[in-house]
Amino acid sequence: MFINQRQFTQLNEMGIGLWQSRDRNSTQITALNTKSTIKNIPLESLKNSLLFNNIISVMGISIGEVTQEHDHFNLGLFNWYFNSTESAENPSVIAYQENNLVTPTIETISTSAPLKKQLWLTLSQHVL
Repeated sequence: MFINQRQFTQLNEMGIGLWQSRDRNSTQITALNTKSTIKNIPLESLKNSLLFNNIISVMGISIGEVTQEHDHFNLGLFNWYFNSTESAENPSVIAYQENNLVTPTIETISTSAPLKKQLWLTLSQHVL
């Protein structure tokens, strides 16, 4: 079941928690624990991204419901962090854990078919 930001806020105010099944593997845990590599991207730059707009559209979210926090975007059911470093030791990874999605930047995903596929699979398993 999918709920929007307003419904999520109301449930939280009533003290009702949401649950999701979680797939834990070491790659995801490592990616999510590396907060020092998180890149701060302005929301204005994402508004022009076709991939970002397609993702929020499929989830039933309008761009007005996406809020930018200090180091991530709040999309209601999950927070989206963009990983700014990629190297041989830290390859491009898309990870989801505890309502947090960590991905490479939208530009990196847009130019890579395997990353697009991995992002859609991750979203369909955990969010959609």
